[in-house]
Amino acid sequence: MSTTSRFLVSAAALATLVAAASAQSPLLGISIGFYLPADSEIRDLVGKSFFQFGFSPGVGIQKEKFSIRPELSFLGGSGNGNRFNIIAVPITATMPLGQPGQKSMPYLAAGFGPTYYDYNITRTGPINFRDTGIGTIAHVEAGLVLGESMRLSARYNMLSEKDGFNFNGVQISLSWQFFRL
Repeated sequence: MSTTSRFLVSAAALATLVAAASAQSPLLGISIGFYLPADSEIRDLVGKSFFQFGFSPGVGIQKEKFSIRPELSFLGGSGNGNRFNIIAVPITATMPLGQPGQKSMPYLAAGFGPTYYDYNITRTGPINFRDTGIGTIAHVEAGLVLGESMRLSARYNMLSEKDGFNFNGVQISLSWQFFRL
């Protein structure tokens, strides 16, 4: 079994266990947005912003209490002949900041988990760096739950550095819960 397959199977099992162990109603939702690399070298070599996509069985944050949710997020981009892809599987703890019963609820969140990375980037010289493997992600997030099924969030991702490349960045996302499991 390849490293990618082992990572995805392990991530799916971890997400399922956390979702089953949490007190939340089982939900399924998607997240779309964009990713802005913080490092000027990544912006120069690959690009300034990229599409972000993800899903979570816990997109609907519980508005009345602290909650934990697993996530699966895909970050990546290509430009100038270079590319990177990151699959992140963080477990995120969320604390609502409003009053129970509010229609819209601000919240703060933080998370940590494994990542799978795959990149092919050429630095000036030209020196080519190509690698795949496992790393980590940690993030802090602030957002707003809008009604019962939407969430707007801003997150700063801190990813493990590889070959001197810093993939940290800001992620802006809109999440939508589209059905209960």
